[in-house]
Amino acid sequence: MAKRPRLQRCVLALVAAALAAGPGGHRAEAAEADAAAPPAAKKGAPAPKDGKASSAAAPKTAKHWDPAELGGTREPYAEVTRVPTGKPVVAIHYPWRVHSRPSVEVRWLADDEPDTTEIRPLQFVASLMKGEITSAVYDVRDKAADTAVAKTLKIHDRPCEILGDRNSLGKPAAMIVFPEQAKDAPDRAARVVFFPLDGWALDRTTLRLELPAAHFSAPGRIRVWFYREGNVVWWKTLAWPGAK
Repeated sequence: MAKRPRLQRCVLALVAAALAAGPGGHRAEAAEADAAAPPAAKKGAPAPKDGKASSAAAPKTAKHWDPAELGGTREPYAEVTRVPTGKPVVAIHYPWRVHSRPSVEVRWLADDEPDTTEIRPLQFVASLMKGEITSAVYDVRDKAADTAVAKTLKIHDRPCEILGDRNSLGKPAAMIVFPEQAKDAPDRAARVVFFPLDGWALDRTTLRLELPAAHFSAPGRIRVWFYREGNVVWWKTLAWPGAK
């Protein structure tokens, strides 16, 4: 048999090698190429900046007030509790009815304010509730039996509102609200006075006071004074969860 030319023998050898490898050889090469390629970024994922993952800012939390930090009487005369709807209220556990013209004043206490006796109440019932103001308070309370009522006026150049409505006890009741004032005011904190107390009474020894949410929405501290006419009988500072 005549010898085949060298070029023909080389071509035949290459064809035989390709047939021996089969189609899997191409798949292996493709798999190696895929493994070498960098992974594709997920669709919609934000690109990292300077190689660092972005992190969301942590939400600010209200300061937690330990009972030992809060001033006033150590008797359990006042506490913050919740009515069945979840609304926070100030509960007074004290024989309020035995006193002459009893009232309760509540003041917002800023985080940076010292919790001392230097923070003074308004003495509203004894010092301010006279003449037209007395008539307005009782008029609002009486009308609250049928509908929510609000009356705006000024007392010693400070704006205030007398608000009346049926409360969570189903009783018509009134409160006198002094909104927070401008930062340059000498006494800018929000205050509220509860008088008369009959409408806020669960019984002869328990009051359930609902702070106006618009002025006491934030969590923090509140100062509570219990009055007999113009005399403070006791006071207590409470941690307040905020009203919604």
